[in-house]
Amino acid sequence: MSKAGKIFLIGGLLFWAAMYVFRLVYGGWHPSLWVPLGLGFVLIVAGLIKDWRNIFAFFTMRTTKHGLNMGAVILIALIGLACLNILSVKYNHRFDWTSDKLNSLSAQSQKVAKAITQDTKIVLLFRPDDPNGGETVQRSIKDLVALFQNASNRITYEAHNAIVDPAIAKNYDYSSGPFALFAQQGDRKLKIDQPTEEGVTRALIKLSRTQRKVVYFITGHGERDLEAKDADGLSFLVDELRVTYDVRPLTLYANSNKVPLDAAMVA
Repeated sequence: MSKAGKIFLIGGLLFWAAMYVFRLVYGGWHPSLWVPLGLGFVLIVAGLIKDWRNIFAFFTMRTTKHGLNMGAVILIALIGLACLNILSVKYNHRFDWTSDKLNSLSAQSQKVAKAITQDTKIVLLFRPDDPNGGETVQRSIKDLVALFQNASNRITYEAHNAIVDPAIAKNYDYSSGPFALFAQQGDRKLKIDQPTEEGVTRALIKLSRTQRKVVYFITGHGERDLEAKDADGLSFLVDELRVTYDVRPLTLYANSNKVPLDAAMVA
């Protein structure tokens, strides 16, 4: 190749290399990167045009043809492996060979996950300086979410160090505790009380409800307290109902003895 052709090609590759390094440092694409991308393309094309005769002669040599044939075989094999890897990531599936299905979701959880129609994000915020927010918790939660991801391609997972990313922690109102787990659909965020299969399933059910039916419990006549946690209270029953329903107290004599129009049931 001529000296000018080499300068064009090397200059173009340097522009592309600089663009790639900047993109890695910046963490994404920036409109200014179109400049080195365009300049690199122009220089490489100029180099090819400058020495097109030499390049044509090189590719028509017998030794070059044999080398290209071998290169084509290797390239096809690499493309096949890349496609296989992409398909395995996109259509990832796990098989649970344990007799008790220890690494599988329950039928109800699978049904809930498969019924998701919107992109749903599970977000873990943790404090690595706290023993209860260390690698063991992070790994167990990641494995748990992976079971849900295996049932639905709508679910994604993120883990953030609350100390390194305080802005994200503030966005989720996370300020205390070793870790916190959230489920999010669009702008709707919901804290997952327990990092268990049941806790994640409850959160997914709540997010999927656009309109929650209202269940009223009669009060004011000596009925059991809805919020009491003792043996005579109904707090545990109410917690279960609130996964799907909006539970409210109803004092009939204070409401002209009328049942509210939005009541789906009165207990």
